[in-house]
Amino acid sequence: MPKREGVADQIGDSLRKARGDSLYQVVYQDKVKNGKNDLTEILHRQTPMRIMSGQADAGVTWASEVRFQESIGNPIKGIVIPADLDTTQPMREG
Repeated sequence: MPKREGVADQIGDSLRKARGDSLYQVVYQDKVKNGKNDLTEILHRQTPMRIMSGQADAGVTWASEVRFQESIGNPIKGIVIPADLDTTQPMREG
């Protein structure tokens, strides 16, 4: 599997919280292998760009990326993950 961005690991953790290892397996292993799911590799902006270009119906990214895309007028809508299923990571200092 290619090197991924940190958000990919957090999404994986949230998938496990929601439905256990079976959902993680389907989304992060099976669908990646058969080409039905792409994981960001270089930049979190890949997800909104894939949605806007019609390559994806939905995706998970940082809340700050949704706010940024909305602020520049792109047709992106965020959905809040319920707190008990969300996985957060403290901000890293640069």
